[in-house]
Amino acid sequence: MVNQNPAVGYGAAAHVPPGPSISQPGIVTCYICGKSDHYARNCWAGGNGRPPQQFQQQVPMGGLDEEANEMRAYFRKKIQKQKAAEERGIREEEERRRREEDDRKKADRLREAEAREARLEARLLRLMTQQTKAASKVVPMPEKKKSPNTKVRVLREIRSYLDESEDESDEVREEAGRLIDAIERRKGKRKSIEEKRPASLRMKTNRAAPILVQDDGSMDEMRTPPARRNEDFGASNGEILNFALEMHQQLSAKRAPELRRICNEEGVEWTKKYEAVTERVRCRTRLAYGEPTESISRRNQPLPQTLISTGGEIWIDRWKVVRSKVGESVVTIQGRDNQIKECKKEFEAGGIFRILRIEIMPSSIEHRKYILRDLLRQPWRIKLLYRKNAREMLALYMTASLFGKKITRLQLKMKIAKAVRTVHGTDIRKRPLLKIPFTTVVGTAKLRSTTAKVIGDVVCEPHLRAYLVQRMRLLYTRNPTVGQIIHSQRTCSNAKEVQCTCAGYRWPRSRGHVKCNRGNLVDQRAPPTEGSGGGKGQPEGKELYDGAKSSEERRFYSADFPVDNESSTIRT
Repeated sequence: MVNQNPAVGYGAAAHVPPGPSISQPGIVTCYICGKSDHYARNCWAGGNGRPPQQFQQQVPMGGLDEEANEMRAYFRKKIQKQKAAEERGIREEEERRRREEDDRKKADRLREAEAREARLEARLLRLMTQQTKAASKVVPMPEKKKSPNTKVRVLREIRSYLDESEDESDEVREEAGRLIDAIERRKGKRKSIEEKRPASLRMKTNRAAPILVQDDGSMDEMRTPPARRNEDFGASNGEILNFALEMHQQLSAKRAPELRRICNEEGVEWTKKYEAVTERVRCRTRLAYGEPTESISRRNQPLPQTLISTGGEIWIDRWKVVRSKVGESVVTIQGRDNQIKECKKEFEAGGIFRILRIEIMPSSIEHRKYILRDLLRQPWRIKLLYRKNAREMLALYMTASLFGKKITRLQLKMKIAKAVRTVHGTDIRKRPLLKIPFTTVVGTAKLRSTTAKVIGDVVCEPHLRAYLVQRMRLLYTRNPTVGQIIHSQRTCSNAKEVQCTCAGYRWPRSRGHVKCNRGNLVDQRAPPTEGSGGGKGQPEGKELYDGAKSSEERRFYSADFPVDNESSTIRT
């Protein structure tokens, strides 16, 4: 066996130089250390197949450090790139969400604007329809001209106010002069043009509410057509609609500060932007085209209330909101009276529906319904119910009756009643019942007041007491009739056989009972007995009287027998 590159193992005495070695046949020789009697796998110099450390190839430390630094720098760059990519992805995601939120808000604003325009258009169409019908039936009245005395009186009041006022500032007089100028301009008179200070240099006055006059050039962008009060109202329906829509779009595009300034100048109270815009459009439309309901108000009978649906599948305020808010209102559809919450398909088909009854659910009831809904979805909220007072519990108990399913109503009422019974000790599910026989002597009001006092003594909480008094029921029971008193099957079934007291006596009888004359009893004397005083006999009745045991028998045999004067007959 030839060892090409032997290596001295652990514990080797000397290094065996590489070179050919001749092994004797039949002898096992290790090719690592060159010794015999063991294989290379068992050589102690090889370390069980692992080269010894002292004979391993030594790598210079400088090269290793340089390579390690390069690897560290490479991995550091990779980590930085990965972090930068993650941060960039997070920023892009946030930017995308921000854009989506902005788009959603813009869409909501557009949807709200479209909804407002649709409501305004529907309202104008309804008003124009009513006015057209009224104009076709009612003869238009001649227009009454305003008396000039009104304007003269206003001017006189303004001048007297200026004369009596203690505030003699130039600003107040300038404003008053403008007001007088405006009034006289409406009368057709013009004052001479005087030099006035520009509006931008106008100073604030000490008055709480300065007099403001609308300048002709302040609202140049607003188109106000001339009034057409003497013309047919139905002829200008399209023009009125276009004017109102254009005015609404122009005012909606303005910002809140500018709208507030316009409202202050025109004397419109500022509340919210939508309400201010609606009020401004209504006022300008009325100023331009006159009052649309002047002829309608002259009629004695009120107009029928109708609901106009243009049809479609997308609801402006969502069908869920409409159903919860006005779902209990009643409308007539094809001759049948139905609630609005049951007529979704008919409304989506479109048409004109007559309203019989309008019922708007208050927001407080909606809030309580949401509380009960959350109580059904999350049963742990029952602990919040025990913290409420009696008034809130009663309100929730009565709101539970508005749910559609019977099992839901029962479940909610039982939970609320248990909470009231635990906290206040009163069961509100039981109805106080007073049963009395029918009588005309005692009045119903007196009975109810007495029962209410008794309930008030038992229940201390005022709201629970009022609720139980309201649920109290007075029940009159039927008195027994004459037939029931004379013959009662129950009385007969429990009765026992009774015998008359004259059953065991020997006197003459008639129809089963004793019937005899007193004379016959006196004449019948018993034979004398031994030991009797004087030997005189005694009547049989006396002997029977002495031998009677019960009080009834003694009364029967006493001298006070009931006697019939005509026949002198003793009756029992």
